[in-house]
Amino acid sequence: MKQHLPKSLKQRIALIMFVALVLITMVMGLWFEVVSPRQRWISSAIRSGESIDITLASEVSVSRSCIAFSLHNSTDENISYGPYWELAQWRLGRWRPVPYVRGVYRLIPQVGILFFPNEIRHYHIEWNWLFGELLNGRYMFMREYSGEYVLFEFTISTDTPMVLP
Repeated sequence: MKQHLPKSLKQRIALIMFVALVLITMVMGLWFEVVSPRQRWISSAIRSGESIDITLASEVSVSRSCIAFSLHNSTDENISYGPYWELAQWRLGRWRPVPYVRGVYRLIPQVGILFFPNEIRHYHIEWNWLFGELLNGRYMFMREYSGEYVLFEFTISTDTPMVLP
């Protein structure tokens, strides 16, 4: 004769199995993190290294809400690029995209901009509207120019000004 488990015991076993499945899924999610397109782009930019054709032409000035610098196109070619820069933060042993401000999405028109041969271009970029005010930590600001990457690494600390003059 077959023995049946009481209904309450079956419910408890089902609940324990469900909780165990949820916990296993959470742990596996932490180990095998889903990689976003932004994370893949940042990883490929950093693996490629800094471009040798586009160089810094000034010091990089940073505040919690913006960055200022100048770049020099040291090639004899026009370089095209869009208006978008990416920002990453070093966390948990790797570079990760800085999250966008809640409710803000990257809706920047993808217009083509030309960087002419031997031109020096000055930038003063406000990022607080997209990323918010940066917290203390190690950051990298980056952009792709015609397959080459320009990377600026900097640190935000308690001494970092809120804005640039």
